[in-house]
Amino acid sequence: MVRGGIAGSLAAGVWNAYDPLLKRVFRTPYADSEVLGPLITEGRYEWLANLGTHMAGGFAFGALFERLGGRTARQGVAAAVAENTMLWPALAVIERVHPKRKRGDWPPLLFDGRAFAAATAGHALFGALLGLGVSAAGRTATRRPWTKSRQSRSPALRATLAAASRKRSRRAATRFGR
Repeated sequence: MVRGGIAGSLAAGVWNAYDPLLKRVFRTPYADSEVLGPLITEGRYEWLANLGTHMAGGFAFGALFERLGGRTARQGVAAAVAENTMLWPALAVIERVHPKRKRGDWPPLLFDGRAFAAATAGHALFGALLGLGVSAAGRTATRRPWTKSRQSRSPALRATLAAASRKRSRRAATRFGR
């Protein structure tokens, strides 16, 4: 579960970095990584609150993704886009209290197609990174370094190990008077 959480946190951090690009491409002031940060603080340290809350959410999502058996980039994209689609209506509640919406920095989001497209693209990229991170972490965790089973695959090494084993057996037999 921790591997999925770490992969999710890193993927959310990368997403936070490319959110300005999504804002430009989709021509919207909305950024998914800016939803919770302004509720904590505004001004000089808002970027840090955005990053922290986004990475914490990515950790939780990644841990749950791995716990439920998610392993591939395709599964990551499907899970993240499904989460975005299911939670999008919750913006109706968030819009009522969000500082950026109250100030007029964000348009009404619930029916804003550009904002939804930007959020969906961000979730898709996040999901792909999450799936790749979980699958890569799983591969390295299950790979065993140079174990006896790997050694026995090489015929030359197998013969060398057998000879060494016979030598040890002979030494042990002479030591104990056999």
